[in-house]
Amino acid sequence: MPTSESAPCTGKRLAIIGGGITGLSAAWHAQKTGFDVELFEASEKLGGILGTIYWEGRLIEGAADNFATLDDEALQWCRTMGIEDEFISPSTDHRLAMVLHHGIPKPIPAGFSLVQPTRVWPIATTSVLSISGKLRLLYEYFVPPRRTDEDESLYDFAHRRLGKETFERLVEPIVGGIFTADPKRLSMQATLPQFVRMEKEHGGLIKGFLAQRRKQRQAKSTSTTNATDAKTRQHSIEQQASGARYAQFMAPRKGMTWWINTIAQQLDQTKIHLNTKVHALRWLGDAQPSSDNQPTHRDGAHWELTFDGGVQKSFDAIVIATPSIIASQLLKTVAQAASDKLAQLRTASSAVVAMIIQRQDVSKMAWCFGIVIPQVEQRQVLAISFTGLKYPGRVQDDELLVRIFMGGSTHPEMLNWSDEKLTEVASQELGDMIGWKGSPRWSKVIRWVNAMPQYDVGHVSRVAEIESSLTDALPCIQIAGASYSGVGIPQCVRSGRRAIERLHAQFDSPNTPTKRV
Repeated sequence: MPTSESAPCTGKRLAIIGGGITGLSAAWHAQKTGFDVELFEASEKLGGILGTIYWEGRLIEGAADNFATLDDEALQWCRTMGIEDEFISPSTDHRLAMVLHHGIPKPIPAGFSLVQPTRVWPIATTSVLSISGKLRLLYEYFVPPRRTDEDESLYDFAHRRLGKETFERLVEPIVGGIFTADPKRLSMQATLPQFVRMEKEHGGLIKGFLAQRRKQRQAKSTSTTNATDAKTRQHSIEQQASGARYAQFMAPRKGMTWWINTIAQQLDQTKIHLNTKVHALRWLGDAQPSSDNQPTHRDGAHWELTFDGGVQKSFDAIVIATPSIIASQLLKTVAQAASDKLAQLRTASSAVVAMIIQRQDVSKMAWCFGIVIPQVEQRQVLAISFTGLKYPGRVQDDELLVRIFMGGSTHPEMLNWSDEKLTEVASQELGDMIGWKGSPRWSKVIRWVNAMPQYDVGHVSRVAEIESSLTDALPCIQIAGASYSGVGIPQCVRSGRRAIERLHAQFDSPNTPTKRV
């Protein structure tokens, strides 16, 4: 087994396994850094789950339809690539998120962001919570802080600080829906660490918001410049944000597939291999000359990848930008401990029923960007997105683009259903919620099997152990992607970039780029 002493990084041939957004970020940054890069993608296309369906002039996203800009990693990347102008913000019309309440879509109260209340009046007047539920939510100000640093589930955190009703009616559908996860297992430290820190530093969520507001006012009254620290500005925006924070999102005007293709075009110094699955990873040790003492392709390289047909290639460093289960399989023969821990990271599957329907067939439309559905409603869908309202022009004016999300960690059995049954259930639920009666002009079932990482309690420490064991034993292999430090596009972009920075440090290059926090 190689160690940091026996297997130093002495070359610059880099293999990136996985062509999702993480792998593309890694390839882009590696190329800029001077690595000789080859990227291997097992499927027929780049982008991973990101991808656009184009149908008769309509534009339908199969997975994420935008990315957050509060975390500006993806936005800054687009600026560096010179394509920021090709991205658009959500429409200002219908900029609202709703939650299903006793079968009726109701607005999520302004001033409630993820798990944090920031405005009293909208919460006091919302019909989503009972009087007792509102009082218990506002009582959060007096709830003492938790003293232990141990990780906690979303379920336990929200119950403890906000009460059962707020958890069931707001927190669970909003946060649980983002991660398609079981809230009783979902880690607060891995998903919402800013609120864990807020409780520790200020004693609670309301107190944390008030402290931030005071700090902002003091800065405004004493500062004569705009040189406020970037972290402080970002934290301030985060605490004031309410609802779904749609103003803090952007999407490629021409679709995610256009963006992926544009990134690929900029990888002009990267060799991209599609339909190329990596079957095995092997340590070569010191380079060996051929029988006639001539150098072989292995000279200076320490790792060998095996592909279909027994084809082999060698590299000096590797970034594994795949789901954790694939990373576990690849590392099994070279890093057993890390492989075993990677195998413990869970995933969930989901299905999306996308439809284009006629507006005239809807009798009680909820004019909003989306509806989240609490588990207590006992429905068979997790959420409904009206992407055509969020980004006008993606369908015709007399149409609605609807995406119904199903499955997840709480309903895994639904992935075994046929496309016909999933479409039937989605149609029934859509009829109940917005009064739709008719036939779709277009529809498609999109399945994402084991594509949703599950950040169980203790996830942060498990990932730290995995990364530490790899750093000690295999300094020229990096893992990156949504399985580890965030499911959002900005987090994946950052994960790919940081993997390259760590590898670059191993080569001790004088051109190591400045790290961004």
